[in-house]
Amino acid sequence: KLSKLKYLDLSRTPLFFNVNSDWVPPFQLIYAHMSSCKVGPNFPAWLQTQRSLKVLLMSMSGILGKAPSWFWNWTSNIDFVNLSANNIEGDVPNFLVNSTVLDLSSNHLKGQLPRLSANVRVLDVANNLFSGPISTFLCKKLNRKNDLEVLDASNNLFSGELSNCWRYWQSLIHLNLGSNSLSGKIPWVFS
Repeated sequence: KLSKLKYLDLSRTPLFFNVNSDWVPPFQLIYAHMSSCKVGPNFPAWLQTQRSLKVLLMSMSGILGKAPSWFWNWTSNIDFVNLSANNIEGDVPNFLVNSTVLDLSSNHLKGQLPRLSANVRVLDVANNLFSGPISTFLCKKLNRKNDLEVLDASNNLFSGELSNCWRYWQSLIHLNLGSNSLSGKIPWVFS
């Protein structure tokens, strides 16, 4: 029954991880690497039962549709999350990201960017449908105490000017806001 299983790596295999939607695994994983393994099309409901998970890698795993409501707060307990290059869609709620790395790039997510805790180092939401003024995210009071090093929000639908809130983002070493609808002048902190 694999009740002691902690590390699962099925990445880059042509396997189908086909389980019933009500399946409850007999194990509690710490590490799940299932990138390029067919997990979808439905969002894997069994993940909700995992209370010890620290690393979740499920990029290019064929997940379609909307992420369930439990998923967003559940990810806050996971250090490293990569769900890039799937077809996850829908509005991202206003939740607090606590993961050190959160990669949701190349999906169909929309809405505004979530709030960040001081733990977040990498936020990659490139190639989605996020919209609204980027300054709403940059100047959000809760985001002011952060150690974010990488922010990739390129290829979205952000608009407006780059506000002068960069003093709150002193740890940034990689910033990509390309292919959005930003306007105005580049703040003096960049020149």
